[in-house]
Amino acid sequence: MSQRQHEQWKKTILERLDLMLKNASFSDQWKWEVRTNEEQQEEIHLSSLSNGNSDGLCLSLTPVFRQLEQSGKERTHDVIIDDVIHRMEETIRALEQDKDLRERKQSIFPVLRSPSFPAEKRDGTRLIHRSHTAETTIYYALDLGKSYALIDEKMMRESNMKEEEIHQIALENINKLDVIPKRDDVAGNVFYFFSPKDGYAASRVLNQTLLRNMNKKMSGEMGVAIPHQDVLILADIRNETGYQILGKLTIDFCMKGDIPLSPLPFLYHEDGGLEPIMVINNPGKSPRIRRK
Repeated sequence: MSQRQHEQWKKTILERLDLMLKNASFSDQWKWEVRTNEEQQEEIHLSSLSNGNSDGLCLSLTPVFRQLEQSGKERTHDVIIDDVIHRMEETIRALEQDKDLRERKQSIFPVLRSPSFPAEKRDGTRLIHRSHTAETTIYYALDLGKSYALIDEKMMRESNMKEEEIHQIALENINKLDVIPKRDDVAGNVFYFFSPKDGYAASRVLNQTLLRNMNKKMSGEMGVAIPHQDVLILADIRNETGYQILGKLTIDFCMKGDIPLSPLPFLYHEDGGLEPIMVINNPGKSPRIRRK
């Protein structure tokens, strides 16, 4: 798709965004600006004029363009853009809600991000996070319905909470979500896909009870993949082909996800640890597994 088409779509989005901000009744006044992130991708940042919150809302244009490209009808393009504007309006309304963490403990969930994800907001406020694997970091989200806000130190202090308390609450909540996978048998191996539409599919990898129970079902090694935030893949790897399939699946899914996490799969260990591996395909030979 041409750059000219992307620019036209961006212009249409910004025009409709201006119209929405003019007509909607918000508690605060909001402004937008287009920025380029470290990956040289454009993002729309919305911030409140009253509190100077530069990280009120961020929309990456890349997945929007991808969705528009996949739809060939002009009418469908209008529907997609209208939906983007509607979601931004709903997110602003959610951001204006009270964010007392103690009062909304049931809405705290863990989310995974890649190690390159910023550990601070643009105003320097630290986001609450902790290490998970060499490929992923755990952050914490306050679920606001149709959107969520990442929890920062200011929110934590104002709610009179500690980091460990937030972590334990988030784990308790993720463990309550359904864990019903779709199964696919390929070349003698079994793959389980967890992809619910709640935004916390990959976060289910933090459910140790789920991982232990699934591991008991495995005939071979248990592979784990968290390529992007909307899917968790567990694999019963029973032969060499299984490693190849898992490696290819992880890379393919990672490239297609709106919030990519890890292009590398993992092996599950009995102690609950995840070991990242690299599957190196050798034509005519068995794949070589490089442990990171």
